[in-house]
Amino acid sequence: NNNGLFDAGDLGTQVARMFYASQTTDVTEVKLDGSFDFDTSRFDFGVESRSLEMTQQNSDRYMGLGDWGIANPGEIPLDLFEDFSLVQQFDDYDTSSAFQPGFRGDARELCNWAMTEYATTENGYQCAYQPNFSTNNTIKEDTTALFVQFSMDGELAGMTTQLLAGLRYEHTDLTSTSDLIIPNYLTWKDNNDFETTRLTNDITPLEEKNSYDHLLPSFDFGIDFADNLIGRASFSTTIARPSLGELSASVGNFGTVGSSYLGTSATAQASNPFLVPLESDNLDVSVEWYYDDASYASIGFFEKRVDNFIGQEQIPENHFGMLDVTNGPRVAAAAAELESRGIAVSDTSLFVMTAILDNPADYPGGADDFVTAADDSARVDPQFAVNVATAYDLTPIAEGENADPEMIFTTATPVNNKEAKIYGAEFAVQHFFGETGFGLQANYTLVRGDVGFDVNSDPGATQFALTGLSDTANLVAIYENYGFSARLAYNWRDEYLNEINKGNSNNPVFVEAYSQWDMNVSYDVTDNLNVFFEGLNLTEEDTRQFARNKNQLWYLEDQGARYQVGVRYMF
Repeated sequence: NNNGLFDAGDLGTQVARMFYASQTTDVTEVKLDGSFDFDTSRFDFGVESRSLEMTQQNSDRYMGLGDWGIANPGEIPLDLFEDFSLVQQFDDYDTSSAFQPGFRGDARELCNWAMTEYATTENGYQCAYQPNFSTNNTIKEDTTALFVQFSMDGELAGMTTQLLAGLRYEHTDLTSTSDLIIPNYLTWKDNNDFETTRLTNDITPLEEKNSYDHLLPSFDFGIDFADNLIGRASFSTTIARPSLGELSASVGNFGTVGSSYLGTSATAQASNPFLVPLESDNLDVSVEWYYDDASYASIGFFEKRVDNFIGQEQIPENHFGMLDVTNGPRVAAAAAELESRGIAVSDTSLFVMTAILDNPADYPGGADDFVTAADDSARVDPQFAVNVATAYDLTPIAEGENADPEMIFTTATPVNNKEAKIYGAEFAVQHFFGETGFGLQANYTLVRGDVGFDVNSDPGATQFALTGLSDTANLVAIYENYGFSARLAYNWRDEYLNEINKGNSNNPVFVEAYSQWDMNVSYDVTDNLNVFFEGLNLTEEDTRQFARNKNQLWYLEDQGARYQVGVRYMF
């Protein structure tokens, strides 16, 4: 409102976006198994059939309310929002250098008011819910499995042994069907404002089929070196299936934040019905020493060799023949007019000049009707830019000398693309001090992997790396006596990689090392009645996520302690 202050009079509506989704999953499973028991051994066998069908539907609506650029500031009723400073809520961090003022309100109330005020049949925005889904994905997965297992107690060199060996065969058929309302193009509504436009509600079906087989052996062996010293070794092959959301045949989430003429890349998100499960060969060896009735120490080593890790590739491709309104002859001509006048070529000036040249009836002076800022002739006048964006949207031209090129989307697609090895060791000890009820429990897990994220690599390059790997440790003080049970635990996790190629940015998400103290106290009033108190994160530790450098903050969570008091009764 140009009064020199950031206040309620500067607020106005811009865009309402409504997202809605539905998901239904049906699973039918039939299993038949049996066994033969012998004196010191057992043989198990079985067959299993599972049919899964998941249907997932989603869509969104875009409505310009009060128009983009806040064309109508000061119209929102004051009772729909209040003064609120988000940065002042972070008690554990100095946010004094951040912008302090702000406002907040109930998004539903604001949207309902704006739709009543601005949404009309004439401008194409009606308040009624639209039930049509732009995406309808169905995943059908049929799996048949056969398995056998043999177990035996025995003796080796006078030492008691336990053997368990098994084999499982699985065959899976997958059908992925997507019913799409095909997008025609991205409408350029303002400098960095775009809307996915579908000209009809016609549904186009897409279908893909995939199948795969797995043979999964397992072997476990235990040996009692002494009454209180046990050794264990195991080998197995296991699989982990892709998430159902990664298996659809659809592509969506089309968008961009600027003109490709100036180097901005449009983005999209695709799934991949040809993904197969990751397969892991697992080896574990451990030794356990029970040196007292409730006290022990153990050490274990493990290694996992994993194939078909699911990574994400950024694939440049066109979808559905969509054309690029931001990089055709009209945009090139607009850029040339700007340059000849010494006006900086930006997404804003490019949009405004293209709209002027595209509407000669409204701007008979052509490029000369472009209005520059009074204080800087190298940029567009802000109010003139708002007026043009309010009045015009730009859509692609398919034919003729001004035909626009195909739009190339950097499409984030899941793929089976890597092998990796994970290895490490686990150490654990538990000790109780005689009959006092007091004890200590400690463990440390060391994890290493052979594929990490190179933070010094080209930011334009897609990387694969193992996520979630970090050392962890726990130290627990215990009391168990006279019906009382108490735990005071220190839990620590080292820094780890949580995500790669965040969004379409090819940047990682690291989580800083984190520790917290937890406590739990309970008392058995009777055999059936128990009362308890629980406290989590007693010292109110915070979490922080960053990108390639710790100064590149992604996410900060200012956490408090959580407490719970309860009563349990068992009938």
